[in-house]
Amino acid sequence: MLKSKFLDIVKTFSPEELKGFRNFVRSPFHNSNKNVIRVTEIVKKYFPEFKDEHLLKENIFMKIYPGKMYNDTVMRILLSDLLKLAEEYLACINLKKNPLEEKKLLLNELDERRIQVLFNMNMKSANEMLGENNQESLRNDSFNSIDIKYFLDRFEFESLLIDNMISRNKQPESGMNVLKQGEYLINFFLINILNIAQELSSHYEVLNVKFEYNIVDEFLSGFDIKKFITSLEKNNYRYYSVLSIYYYMYMSLIDPDKEEYFYKLKDLIFKNLNLFKREEKFNLFIILESICTSNTGSGKRDFYKQLMIVYEEMLSKNIYTHSPNEHFQVNLFRNIFYTAIALKKFDWAEDFINKHLSEVMPEYRDEVRHLAYTLIYFEKKDYARALEEISGVRYDFFVFKYDIRILTLKIYYEMNSFESALSLIDTFTHFLTNSKSTSESYKEGFFNFLKYVRQFIRIKTGSDKIYIGQIKKEILATAKLINKNWILEKAEELIKENY
Repeated sequence: MLKSKFLDIVKTFSPEELKGFRNFVRSPFHNSNKNVIRVTEIVKKYFPEFKDEHLLKENIFMKIYPGKMYNDTVMRILLSDLLKLAEEYLACINLKKNPLEEKKLLLNELDERRIQVLFNMNMKSANEMLGENNQESLRNDSFNSIDIKYFLDRFEFESLLIDNMISRNKQPESGMNVLKQGEYLINFFLINILNIAQELSSHYEVLNVKFEYNIVDEFLSGFDIKKFITSLEKNNYRYYSVLSIYYYMYMSLIDPDKEEYFYKLKDLIFKNLNLFKREEKFNLFIILESICTSNTGSGKRDFYKQLMIVYEEMLSKNIYTHSPNEHFQVNLFRNIFYTAIALKKFDWAEDFINKHLSEVMPEYRDEVRHLAYTLIYFEKKDYARALEEISGVRYDFFVFKYDIRILTLKIYYEMNSFESALSLIDTFTHFLTNSKSTSESYKEGFFNFLKYVRQFIRIKTGSDKIYIGQIKKEILATAKLINKNWILEKAEELIKENY
């Protein structure tokens, strides 16, 4: 069977893309080698799997050069030419998906050829594609152009305009354009460096990635960003609302104890959501979710309500995926029904599952449904049905590898199946100890959870006389503790049982 990098590309084509590629290869503008066209016509017959045993270089050669001895060098050259054409075709497809990039290339060419009328027309068209550049348009509900690349596009178009003005000896008139050029570059840099800082923090906290020297943190620690944002506000800068969103996002990250940063951020996002492209709207919602989740993990139950407000806004606006055609992310789906159940909104949770489970990737739906109903039955104290449901979730299912263990342990505890609970504590401890993908911060939260469950079992079985009141004080003082609210609830139950 033929193995070729060219085929690796063609295997990804839709029927429409394959048809387009055939036309691409036939075009004299792209290809003048008739044998390359013949290879394409032979290979296309094996679409889409390309696994037929007759799909061999030798067989293709015989069809193109009947009666000639096989020459591997010739075949490698033909396949190499096809690979280059396939790569060019992919680049063209991508360019068509990004009309602004196509417009930049056109403007460059028009400027070099000194076709000024068409340059002006296309520059005007580019500005319309980006959205009007004035304060009034930023308040218009139809303005939805901003994403993390928006200001880079603005910068590049402004650079093209300045180059054009210089070529026409109009440099003295370009002062305002140069200022805009600097403005857009700073905006692009600031938004993206703050986003990157958040991503790096997530890699450190969640994925346990260590950095010898973090130049991003080094830069931001030496930059008085608060002073800069305050200056933008005082000067009524037209993009203040946009930049302040990313500022408060960053401040919520580096100073999570100051809840006012979150509330300011949420207010700014909800009020200015119309400014952003759909994908960036989704990203902003995910940022709010991340901050809320961090706070609920610290035992701040009020943030469950805030989290639900965010989720309901996402759902009401149909912005719960990056794009309309994507599947519902498993993690996000899980987080939404977890939040509903934490707030005892069981009917809402079931309605959510019924409405949206079909949007999860098919291979994950059963796992998600089993876990969702495990949670519902657990919260309704129907532990037997919860245990039955969770048996349908694989322990090695990567998305829920922690959830399953924690929830199973809680079910065992509630059912007084202490021998099974202790066995699971031992295996979970071993799993965490050997896990290289779990950060030390996360491990600490899990280990503390396991420690307290073990202590509760000792108290309930009478194998150890531990002062439960003192344990409760320790729990309250423990910052990193998974399922802290449940642990506190169980501690209260033990206090009532022992007094």
